Amino acid sequence: MPYRRILVPTDFSATAERAAALAAALARRDGAELTLLHVSPMADFAFMAVEPIYLPEELWERLWDREVAHIQRELDDLQAKLERGAGGELTVRTTYRRGDPAVRIAAEAREGCADLIVMGTRGAGGGLRHLFGGVAEAVARTAPCPVFLATASAPAQPPSHALACIDYSAFSEPVLEQAAALVGARGTLTCLHVWQHPPLIAAEPLAEFTAEIERARAAEARRLAEFVDSSPAGDLCAAKRFEIGSPARTILETAEEVKADVIALGSHGRRGVERIIGTVADRVLRNADVPVLMVPEASLEGGREAADDAAGEEPEDTDAR
Repeated sequence: MPYRRILVPTDFSATAERAAALAAALARRDGAELTLLHVSPMADFAFMAVEPIYLPEELWERLWDREVAHIQRELDDLQAKLERGAGGELTVRTTYRRGDPAVRIAAEAREGCADLIVMGTRGAGGGLRHLFGGVAEAVARTAPCPVFLATASAPAQPPSHALACIDYSAFSEPVLEQAAALVGARGTLTCLHVWQHPPLIAAEPLAEFTAEIERARAAEARRLAEFVDSSPAGDLCAAKRFEIGSPARTILETAEEVKADVIALGSHGRRGVERIIGTVADRVLRNADVPVLMVPEASLEGGREAADDAAGEEPEDTDAR
């Protein structure tokens, strides 16, 4: 399933430029259209002053005109760089918008029928990023298509070995399919299911508990094999891994062990306490040393409504002038 339309949001940082180069390699491989997108946040008036400051409308317009011209030059430069790097085999479009970055990126992907978003993981730093999440995390939860989040050290070429995380939810089959699409026909998959066994009850005989755990473990291993083998993407699966442990930690450890160059998993919407502590996908994204491919809830059939609730109502049209 080759990609046809790839959207690349950029803030012109080093990480974003690396993500753009990676997206260009994917677009060149699959013959896809590539669109660079920059979103400028709305002006922030939250500054302190002894006296109110008034900006004449003419001055405000000139400031925005200067901002638009600067951003367009940045987009043109990146566009030219990507097209030169592809040896003329890639055509890149550019788009500039104003508004909330996460909301506008998701809207642009929806309006442009993008089948993949590629962006860097750069966002707010330190504790605030972990508490509130960055733009990349917000997009990964609400986008209408898969989101490939590249690290600063990601090579500027398509990944070749994906760790596909299977939990048997509605995300599992799309995760497997999208991981296969990302690595391409020459790539390989390692399919992983992480199981957390039930807690030991003190009154229960240890031998019986151990035997029950082993039976459950064998059944889960068979289930994983049957699930992967029945999938059209199963032909790319080089190994099936069944592990017991904490999901996020086990995913990261397994990715390192099998030398995967991307982790693919579903991005469940945050509910209840997850709004504070985050989901398994959040924890994997924040700690992974390799790029992460997220399959958001909104990209699944029937998932759009949940994603709209999580993102909030989209603001009025705030396109650049």
